Amino acid sequence: DLHSFILKAAAERAAQRAKEAKAAALAANADLETFRKECQARIAQKLLSKMPQVKAGDVMGEGAEGDACTFHRRKIAIVGAGPVGLWAAMLLAQKYRWTDSSGALRLRPDAPQIVVMEARSMASHCTRTDIRIALSSSTRSMLDQQTRSRAFSSGMPVAEIEENFLRRWRKVAGVEARIEYEAAVQDPKDLNGYDGILWSAGRRSLNEALRKDLGCEVRIGDSQKVIVFQVQELLAGDAWHLSSLDLSGAAQQAGRVPQLRVMLRPGFEGACACWLWVFGLPAELLESLVPKQASNEPRDHLVEAFEDLVGNDGGPLRAALEALQQRMKASGVTARVVDASFWSSDRAVCQLPSSVPLVLIGDALAGKPFYTGSTLNRHLWDVAKLVEEVEFAYDGGPLELSRFGSYERRYQDCVRRIGEFQRRAAAPVLPKPLPRMTSLTTLKRQDEGSPSLMKSLILPALARAAAAH
Repeated sequence: DLHSFILKAAAERAAQRAKEAKAAALAANADLETFRKECQARIAQKLLSKMPQVKAGDVMGEGAEGDACTFHRRKIAIVGAGPVGLWAAMLLAQKYRWTDSSGALRLRPDAPQIVVMEARSMASHCTRTDIRIALSSSTRSMLDQQTRSRAFSSGMPVAEIEENFLRRWRKVAGVEARIEYEAAVQDPKDLNGYDGILWSAGRRSLNEALRKDLGCEVRIGDSQKVIVFQVQELLAGDAWHLSSLDLSGAAQQAGRVPQLRVMLRPGFEGACACWLWVFGLPAELLESLVPKQASNEPRDHLVEAFEDLVGNDGGPLRAALEALQQRMKASGVTARVVDASFWSSDRAVCQLPSSVPLVLIGDALAGKPFYTGSTLNRHLWDVAKLVEEVEFAYDGGPLELSRFGSYERRYQDCVRRIGEFQRRAAAPVLPKPLPRMTSLTTLKRQDEGSPSLMKSLILPALARAAAAH
């Protein structure tokens, strides 16, 4: 009927108007969201345009005098550009990096300024191809991840490890990744103008008197003499195959010295075929040996090189070397005696008279004999943890000693746990650092992170910093 028709028409009109109102509301919301995003982008661009730029180690801002908006930067010295020193420099650069709008890696404006000093010349840096490092699978995984590569393998030369670290550091830090070559530093107290010093110049880079004065003397733990043979040629086959054989068993049986151990490490083309280490010599045998100087004239037999070294037949060791010679058919052999020992510093962190912390890393801190495995694996992990937990960017306070308390405690626990270091008593550890309220300096980001998320976090802090200036 007419009444029903009118009601139905009215309902349809009402439903149509509701649909149109909903569509208008959605359109308005979309326009509002677009407007909000455009406003955020304009504000972000304005703040980023005022952000200080890092160029050639200096922080430059835009303003009437060129420095209206700047960040204070700590200055960190790294002494020694070996694998550990370059690793520390690379990790510090990565910790304080971010990706700009073009996708390029840049240092944060508050990133610490890193100065690496190396005693060697540029020509001799990254040239140690005669030393190969047995990297563990976990270490290789960490290095590949940090360098964004698949370049690391067990047994690679030190030179290649250094080159990979240096390449990644230069990519992240740009023009700031530079090394002061032929800059031999004998005393860390001679370094002025630095907020902190990372010392990675090696085991004997600090003299005993200086270490005693700083409270970081080196103590020797378990130690033994080892006879090292360098072999130029193997007539019995490949060094990698020989290294997989039980040479220790053959030497023990022939010489009737059950403690004797033999380790063969393959060499490389241009240096030698392999190195052969003989250790675990009994005390009575060591007393009968009278080492002269390292033999320089290559011999065609292990026994001949050994006799050049000690001046006698060596008793039961001669029979062991005869058995090894039969297995290896070594030629062009020289020999020397070395002391293989555990060593460790009393402290990992010391304070210079200028109140600047001196942090020992790498072999300058501690180490173990080569036959226990490469100590570089442990050094790389220790430095990675150190860089991760310590705030090196300026946060309003000095880089005091207590910030390295966790690093010191881990080190003391390690040398006490390993009996060969012979560390019965622990050095006093540093107090835990007090928590600090930071804004920009506590923020970290990864290359794969979202640039918009990072901007939303740091822009308020930058705005407050710019307003304060």
